[in-house]
Amino acid sequence: MQRQRHEKADVHGTRLITAALVLIVGALSLAAVTPLVEHSPTGRSTHARQDEHSPWDGSRKDGGPLVRPDVVAPRLSVPDAVRVRARRSTGRIVRYRAAAVDATDGVLTTSCAPRSGTWFAAGRTAVSCSATDRAGNVARAGFAVHVRNVDVTPPRLRLPGQIGRIAHDPSGVIVRYASTAIDRRDGRVAARCLPASGSRFHPGITAARCTAADRAGNVARGGFVVVVRTMPGSMPPLLCFPGDPCDATREYAAWRFDR
Repeated sequence: MQRQRHEKADVHGTRLITAALVLIVGALSLAAVTPLVEHSPTGRSTHARQDEHSPWDGSRKDGGPLVRPDVVAPRLSVPDAVRVRARRSTGRIVRYRAAAVDATDGVLTTSCAPRSGTWFAAGRTAVSCSATDRAGNVARAGFAVHVRNVDVTPPRLRLPGQIGRIAHDPSGVIVRYASTAIDRRDGRVAARCLPASGSRFHPGITAARCTAADRAGNVARGGFVVVVRTMPGSMPPLLCFPGDPCDATREYAAWRFDR
């Protein structure tokens, strides 16, 4: 009787051990095939989709190791800010660099708006960039482009045309004239001419040269001529020696001298 009791106890213990092993193996198998749990933006837990290509479906036929899915966004590099100068009041073409690198996919294509190499208006323009890897992870970044309009246009001179005067004195005549300059940004600016208005112009043709500068340093240059003629009797008698051209030359023909 005692021997039979020992045999029954051994059988019962073997059955318990077998049942425990079955439970452990089942738990391990369930953990191996359980899909990855993700958290949606709404805060609810959603199971990752399983298909024949999913590395977490627990049924890989090649027997290779399971690969964890890519959930890391690419690294997007953009400028802090771009500052350029424009010679036109409307803006200019701006070029910049933006790059994206993913730990799994390597170098990615970056999409920005407005794009590099396009026209940017004067002032501040916001640029938005993004890059997406094969797993659908998106990286976003932005920066600002500042286009400063630089004045490169000189003022516009307003000068008289040819000025003609008659001198009653051999030393010439005082000539006064008006010279102004207008700049599109600074408005009216000073125009300086040499000889200045109110100077004495000698008989003959004198070229007056004028300049005007705006605050940006742009200089406008121009000029005009002043022709001064003498009245008859205002010049001393001219001595002509035999063979001298005297009245035959244009220089002397421009004036009427006393004989």
